[in-house]
Amino acid sequence: MKGYWIVRCEYHDPSAFELYAKAATEIVAKNDGKFLVRGGQQTNMENAKLERTVLVEFPSFEIAEAVYAGEKKPDRVKLFPNSQLEIQKPTKADIVGFTVSVLTCFAIIGLAFAIAGLGE
Repeated sequence: MKGYWIVRCEYHDPSAFELYAKAATEIVAKNDGKFLVRGGQQTNMENAKLERTVLVEFPSFEIAEAVYAGEKKPDRVKLFPNSQLEIQKPTKADIVGFTVSVLTCFAIIGLAFAIAGLGE
């Protein structure tokens, strides 16, 4: 029995979507899948704001599930490539966010000490 993916989505970054679509096309082709529906005109009902529908057919349900489960994370995003650890490299946004969070915590603690010292 054949297996299917039914995908309904919306995207906000066209360039990122193009990269994703290219990667998905390669993965589907590599696993003997074929696209039956890929975008096209559609009518959204019941307040749905999804702008794209994709239907992919695979030779079997098991293949569709296995392909969706995917391979392990690519080594390019792993902190320790060629290992089983799933720790990813921090991005610039991660580092900035962490730094701002730590500084905010110290500012709050400093403010608490300053307020506590006012009554003395």
